[in-house]
Amino acid sequence: MDIPSELQSAIHDAIKPKDVVIVAPLNWGLGHASRSIVIIEYLRHYVAKVVLVSDGISGLLLQKEFPDLPFYNLESPEIRYGSTSMIVNGVCNAVSIINHIRIDKIAANDIVSKERATVIISDNRFGFRDDRCTNIYLTHQLNINTGNILFSSIISRWHRNIIDRFDACWVPDFDDEKRCIAGMLSRKSNNINITYIGSLSRVYRLDLDRSIDLLILLSGPEPQRSMFEKSIILSLNGYKGQVELIRGTQNLLAASIPDHWNVINIASSQQINRAINTTKRIICRSGYSTLMDLASYKGRLLLVPTPGQGEQEYLANFHFSKGTCTLIAQSQITENNLSVLLAL
Repeated sequence: MDIPSELQSAIHDAIKPKDVVIVAPLNWGLGHASRSIVIIEYLRHYVAKVVLVSDGISGLLLQKEFPDLPFYNLESPEIRYGSTSMIVNGVCNAVSIINHIRIDKIAANDIVSKERATVIISDNRFGFRDDRCTNIYLTHQLNINTGNILFSSIISRWHRNIIDRFDACWVPDFDDEKRCIAGMLSRKSNNINITYIGSLSRVYRLDLDRSIDLLILLSGPEPQRSMFEKSIILSLNGYKGQVELIRGTQNLLAASIPDHWNVINIASSQQINRAINTTKRIICRSGYSTLMDLASYKGRLLLVPTPGQGEQEYLANFHFSKGTCTLIAQSQITENNLSVLLAL
């Protein structure tokens, strides 16, 4: 696993080897947990102790990667993207988010006391901080894109207020606009204390044969994840090539799959790295952590933004404009369209 020099510098500037560090990623899909793995991997060899806090599939992934580290289960707010409107989704999820800010604050106080922690790294857990610690907030969304200018401005201002409550903000991206992966989402705004820590990816180049014809990476909140899974499976049911499906959940499959498909529910870092390095084509969401993992991928890439997530729609279009991928709306997924776009 490659540890960015920017991340190493940020850790050495803010954290001492004697520190006890809590790493607490949000459980909205696997993206927050997967990018935290890079930070945890470096910290576990640098500080006195690392403590993990998460829940759901993110918690399962972290425990799978680091079975020797202390783990606390702390529920994330239940976020659902049932509408294609980000405004509707935001209003529907607001109560849950606000309630969990209070829950996270209480939990942080308790865990800090039990573990005698001195540093907290919170990946988008808005309330997970404690005044006795150095509190570091991890996010790439300095400017939130909801698809609506006014709503984006309101939410971005609220998010900056959250960030200001922390001692520092680490941004998993590059300061250089030519290298940046998040586009305008990660650009500096106002006077927030920002440190760019580079791209946090579990993937590194391996010299392997491209034996997989198609890799399907599924992730993200329900019900859209299952809807995406079902449409992909049904549209590719007659495809004869070698397919690997990494689902990002332990729930039952949304549809029956052909016998020759290989299915992994929750993939380890080694499994993700092997799969990406041995596939000719990839279909996936345009989630930010996924894009960091695929930044150096040279095969054919098809992005399908989650409906109702303005951020993913922006990121898909941003990378499409750079010529690194093709894209399609989830509602347009059919056998014919996938055949054309992926040249199957």
